[in-house]
Amino acid sequence: MDEYIQPLMDATEKTFELMLSNSVRFYDPTPINNFPSNAGVSGVIGLSGDVAGAVAVSFPTKTAQAVINKFCGMEVPVDSEDFTDAVGEIANMIAGATKAEFFGMNIDISCPTVIIGEGHTIQRPSGAKCVCIPCESDLGRFIVEIAIAPKTTANARLAG
Repeated sequence: MDEYIQPLMDATEKTFELMLSNSVRFYDPTPINNFPSNAGVSGVIGLSGDVAGAVAVSFPTKTAQAVINKFCGMEVPVDSEDFTDAVGEIANMIAGATKAEFFGMNIDISCPTVIIGEGHTIQRPSGAKCVCIPCESDLGRFIVEIAIAPKTTANARLAG
C-alpha cells in the first residue's frame, strides 16, 4: 500500500499548487476501514484495471467552498451544478495525476462522483486496503484517501 501513498500526496500537492496557487501540508497517513464520515463534500474517482479501488478527496463544506471559489475565480453556490462539476474536476485531476505515477500498471479512472451532505460515508471497495491522509492548506483542512485491491484480489472477487 505504501507505493500508492506518495503518488497520491504528490498529485494532491501539484494540483493545489497549479490550480489553486496553494501549498498543502500532509499529516501521517492512517490505515482505515472505510472513508471517513466527517466530510460535507467528497469527490470520488473509481480505479480499475490492474487494481480495483478509488481515490476520494473529502472536505468540510466550508473548505470545499473556499477551494471551489478559488478554483473558479468567483463565488460558486454549493447547491449549483458548477460547484459539483468543480469538485469532480479537482478529484479527477488528483486521481489522474496519481494514476500517472503508477508506472507499468494499466489503470483506468472513472468519471467523478460527487457526494454532498454532512457526515456521509463512502464505503471502500470489497477487499481493498484504505489509507487516509489528512491535509491542510490555507483554504482549510481536508482529506485524501486511496483504497486499493490488487488485480489478483479484484479478479478473485469477480470470478467468485
